[in-house]
Amino acid sequence: MSFKVQHIRTGDFGKRPTPSAVDQGQLAINFNPETPGLFFKTDSGTMVKVGPTHVSSTPPPMAGWTERSIGELWLDTSISSLPQLKVWSNQGWLTVSSVTSATSVLIPPTSSAGLPSGAVWNNNGVLTLVP
Repeated sequence: MSFKVQHIRTGDFGKRPTPSAVDQGQLAINFNPETPGLFFKTDSGTMVKVGPTHVSSTPPPMAGWTERSIGELWLDTSISSLPQLKVWSNQGWLTVSSVTSATSVLIPPTSSAGLPSGAVWNNNGVLTLVP
């Protein structure tokens, strides 16, 4: 006998599950093409978004969340010729890299100047967020 497993899911733009709507480890999926995401609840009760990067001129919608998922990515296209990759650091959006022209390659900064407390670059240019 077979059965179909269906996770909590929606196709509504920007909708995210609230911690009270799912059990620990339970998956929830938004399959809207503009705001897709896979979400789960940790054993501490916080919600985590697992990709993809939100691409828009405005930050990802909160849709009932009280806080964002640490490490959540946003490609800010508010200046279409100079997009900026940003990461949520639990203190705000941190600009990870930006381009200088429409043909530039995204390159992370080479120093920690201007990074908020808890954001650390290692010698290989990798960003680490320390809560």
